[in-house]
Amino acid sequence: MSNYTVFISELIGKPVLDSRGEEIGRVKDFFVVNGSAFPKVSAVLYGRRKSYVLPWEMVHLYNRRFFSAKISKSDRVPAQLTRQEILVKRDILDKQIVDINGAKVVRVNDIEFKEVEGALTLFAADVGIRGIIRRLLSGKVREWWRKKGDAGKRQNMISWAYVVPIQPKLNRLELTVPRQKVSQLLPQDLAEIMEQVSVNEREALFKSLDRDTAARTLSELEPGTQAKIMEKMGREEASDILEIMPPDEAADVLGDLSEASAKEIINVMDRADAQEIQELLEHSVDTAGGMMTTEVFTVPPDTTFDETILKIKEIGREVETIYYIYVIDVQGKLLGICSLRDLLLSRWDQKISVGMMTNIKYVSPNSPQKEVAALISKYNLLAVPVLNDERKLLGIVTVDDVMDLLMTYYSGNR
Repeated sequence: MSNYTVFISELIGKPVLDSRGEEIGRVKDFFVVNGSAFPKVSAVLYGRRKSYVLPWEMVHLYNRRFFSAKISKSDRVPAQLTRQEILVKRDILDKQIVDINGAKVVRVNDIEFKEVEGALTLFAADVGIRGIIRRLLSGKVREWWRKKGDAGKRQNMISWAYVVPIQPKLNRLELTVPRQKVSQLLPQDLAEIMEQVSVNEREALFKSLDRDTAARTLSELEPGTQAKIMEKMGREEASDILEIMPPDEAADVLGDLSEASAKEIINVMDRADAQEIQELLEHSVDTAGGMMTTEVFTVPPDTTFDETILKIKEIGREVETIYYIYVIDVQGKLLGICSLRDLLLSRWDQKISVGMMTNIKYVSPNSPQKEVAALISKYNLLAVPVLNDERKLLGIVTVDDVMDLLMTYYSGNR
């Protein structure tokens, strides 16, 4: 029966016959064990009022009509259920899952099993209307209807290799898979998924992420959601995640927390990171100072173009964005800007001060958000520097910060 497929709705309630052909109960559920992309069925839960366990190796024959066991009625093993085991109907059916391939949250309406090399495996989740109808008919689906359904494009069938349960109680099945697969999703997709689920499910999913993925995802969440996650997180763990984030995004997160919570987290952060964030928090959120990031790629004026490229390769990954090269003197004053295009097209042994632009468009830390957005839009800039009265470079506001602002503005004025 290799590649034999059947749905759980077609098996629940079917009689279990002993070695003499006498009915000893009816199928109630299936135990599964984790360890592969397609979890294997380890035993059948059956019975009437009382429940018994039938190990899968003791199943002689099964189909949509009955299960035949290799045991007698006197050999039945009583079931003692806890929350440690994983039962398909109890723990997975009707639950929400993350469709890794489609990057969305769906509900399991039915489960497709597939026999592979003698083992019955959890093969796919049916999240479509066919699964609901099959359930309503208690698996009593006419042959022609079943074949018609199977002949479809399976657009509502999700391979179990591409799903991750997000119910907190599914400890063993939930926490081993996300690290391998959820981290493959883009932070934007993960954030969208987290906004769709309950608070408990969101916390379980977030805790399963590694710190780098958690940091990238946190920055994409809505401010209210960010605050809820951070408030319930341990202060050490929260500070570790914020230290990974760009300073401006970390400051935005802390700015939405209560003053007491923000202070507690800042107190356990790395001193340099904490100082950067403290400086950003001093600026109003609706100004350039509140929008800017302090992670800026700078070089002194006597640096050659080839030295600049080597420096980018050396520390470039530590900087949030590198749209332009900012040339500063020893006091930190901005002397000029060099684009990446000019950097690549210039003579490598030429000093960057020779090719830099000195007609600089900039804003002050107190410049309103709209003024910053207008400047970036007018001159088609990817980033604009933020300078104080002494022309010292404080940070930059990037085009993606402005895009977020414009999207928020237009959505609020529909």
